[in-house]
Amino acid sequence: MFTRLQIERWAPLVIASGVGLTWYVLDCQIASSIAKEFLAALLSSASIAAGFLTTALSILLPMSAMSVGKQLKNSKYLPYVFAYLRRAIYGCLWLAAVSVLGFFSIAGGKEIPLFLTTLIVWSSVYAALALARIAEVLMNLFERTFDNPG
Repeated sequence: MFTRLQIERWAPLVIASGVGLTWYVLDCQIASSIAKEFLAALLSSASIAAGFLTTALSILLPMSAMSVGKQLKNSKYLPYVFAYLRRAIYGCLWLAAVSVLGFFSIAGGKEIPLFLTTLIVWSSVYAALALARIAEVLMNLFERTFDNPG
């Protein structure tokens, strides 16, 4: 059976891959009538999320002097926190890049190719799940900080 840490670690990648594969197999498309607005919304959301995550990183740094930061440093989990944060930031940046590629593909009123829509869907799901994962981890850290401020 999988451990909680393994599920936490691999869930965004596995779920996003499953959704992307399903999208591809079902030959789904993004309607060309909403493609520009959809890609613009994704690009904005991804950029905002990447900025939020970078801010979260700056909040984490001073925590090293607090008791919860020292406990985290002495545990085996600190590398996971930074890896999750890194993956969420890169996932959001990747989603922004894929959204820009989508804009280039719809020039002249063309439909977005299936491979690219699959990549957009995969990236969206991965970025959302990676963001949710690090938000949950950060909320747990902040709760511990206020429970034990020393």
